[in-house]
Amino acid sequence: MAANRTKHADPSIVKALRLLYVVREPYPSFRSDVVTLFGRYLPRLGIHSDYVADRNLEADTVPSWGGGQHLLCDGAGPSLLRQLRKAGHGIRAMIGASPSVYDAIQVRDMAITAVVALIIGRLRSLPVFFWMSFPMCDAQIQRALTKPRWSAEFWFPFLQGTIGRALLNGIVLTHVDHVFAQSNHMRNRLLDAGVPAGSVTAVPMGVDMEVIAQFRNGAQRQARQESTRVIVHLGVLDSGRGSEILVDVLALVREQWPEARLLCIGSCESAAFQAVLEERITSRGLEDAIQVTGWVSQPDAWRLAGEADVGLCLIPTGPLYDVAAPTKLVECLALGLPMVVNEHPDQRQVIEESGAGHVVAWSAKEIAAAVCSLLGDANSRNEMSARGPEYVARYRSYEQISRTVADCYARMLRRPDSLPVNSE
Repeated sequence: MAANRTKHADPSIVKALRLLYVVREPYPSFRSDVVTLFGRYLPRLGIHSDYVADRNLEADTVPSWGGGQHLLCDGAGPSLLRQLRKAGHGIRAMIGASPSVYDAIQVRDMAITAVVALIIGRLRSLPVFFWMSFPMCDAQIQRALTKPRWSAEFWFPFLQGTIGRALLNGIVLTHVDHVFAQSNHMRNRLLDAGVPAGSVTAVPMGVDMEVIAQFRNGAQRQARQESTRVIVHLGVLDSGRGSEILVDVLALVREQWPEARLLCIGSCESAAFQAVLEERITSRGLEDAIQVTGWVSQPDAWRLAGEADVGLCLIPTGPLYDVAAPTKLVECLALGLPMVVNEHPDQRQVIEESGAGHVVAWSAKEIAAAVCSLLGDANSRNEMSARGPEYVARYRSYEQISRTVADCYARMLRRPDSLPVNSE
């Protein structure tokens, strides 16, 4: 693994910068690249942001925003009304963005809003950045195609996605001042589409190592009887992710390790899929061997995962998923879990660089074989358990990621008193 020789700016000499951050997710968000990166770490480096969105009505309270102010509109009402209200709210906030207050406008994932931001930004002499966390327009089109053609559930997302994709490719990606991409694979895809290399920075998902370290619990693993093995899967379960394969994997693992259990930390995407999963579990006679926790808080999820022996991170491949940088993988590595993952660009990169797991094909037989290999080799598990946190702390912690992002803002906004120190 090549050593990272880049020197970052000293936070004490960085002149404060402020972004108007127009965000797709309601506030408060549970996305770590929003909450942790922009709300916790970037402010330490002098990068502040005002969060523009609608209010998340599922949250009991509206906490303060660590990055600056939260500028919210009402999140109630039918989906179309909410979308229109949020769009109008974002436009008003951008029109009122004074260059004396803000250094740039940043839009997250919303292509149509980004076009409006470009117009306002040029009129107000404000740079415009686009944060692309997911191929949102393609996902809207794909979701629409699963709905009846005569319904509003088809036409609204289909038109929104089609128009958004045309504007994204034709205007946004070629005219914004910078694009932040979710992964190296997404960055490469944008470069292949003609976006200049100097205009795209890959910012993968990371982990707050200051918080997650306390949930590493190797002692709990040792305290269990040797015959009891816990395999953990962290994240949402749904048919689009092929989550049914988890049942097949455990059935095969238990042929060699009869006492092995599977702990699925998270909930099913829908009641329909939950019924499908339960039927599959029952048909395999695994009712006592598989536990699905349902939604739990992040601290509880980390505590439970940290006590497992082996982790699974399975994500489908394809145009929508290949550009992802799965958060759950780096969270499990930070917890000291040896991992088994399927072939996927970012997962392969992380596992090969860290040496903290196995990469296999999307096959229940191959996944189960890799799990059994780890369960039967305590030395390998211990070595991988040590490598994972070291790798994440060095390359995928938000402390390190925030410095890369802060340096990028400093260069783009041409602040001579906030430019990074050149590498030797």
